[in-house]
Amino acid sequence: MQNTEILSLHRNRRQTRGPKMSEKKMVRRNVAVALGIICVILIAALGVAMSEAFYSSSRVADLTNTLNLGKTEVWVMEKNYYQLPSNYTDWTFSINVSGYVLVSLVTLGNVYVRVIYNASVPVGIVEGTLFDYGTFYNYQYDSQITVSGRGTAVFPVLPSSNIEIRIGNTYTFGGSGETVSIIYYY
Repeated sequence: MQNTEILSLHRNRRQTRGPKMSEKKMVRRNVAVALGIICVILIAALGVAMSEAFYSSSRVADLTNTLNLGKTEVWVMEKNYYQLPSNYTDWTFSINVSGYVLVSLVTLGNVYVRVIYNASVPVGIVEGTLFDYGTFYNYQYDSQITVSGRGTAVFPVLPSSNIEIRIGNTYTFGGSGETVSIIYYY
């Protein structure tokens, strides 16, 4: 191939075009494409890292709320119930995390709030330097609090398959009406 000389209008100098010039352009183009691909990969990796960081920080915030019993689940909100003498209304809920249940009542008579559940609590056994939680203790919880007028009853809860909450009329003669709210804090 023959080299040709071109007079550059902008700089008043000569440029040579030939086989070496096209090789340089090809190398520059390949480098530019490679750098472009690397930039795309880096941007994608940065996006993944940022989404993982966001997920991790939101998960940490969620776990912190759980640790501080800052999460709630409303099970019953200001529902009206009526019990005949010596009768009760009951609900069954699932508990997956330790916390407490708050039962708020407005009643004209005396009523009781009773919470019943069974929980398998791990018992830590030290073997060497590791804890072995293969042993479980079956914990049975059954507690009752009497409320009259406007009041609340609070019960600790452990993870269990089901928890039963009963609100009953303590009178043997005459009915009892209540407005009930039940909130689970975990």
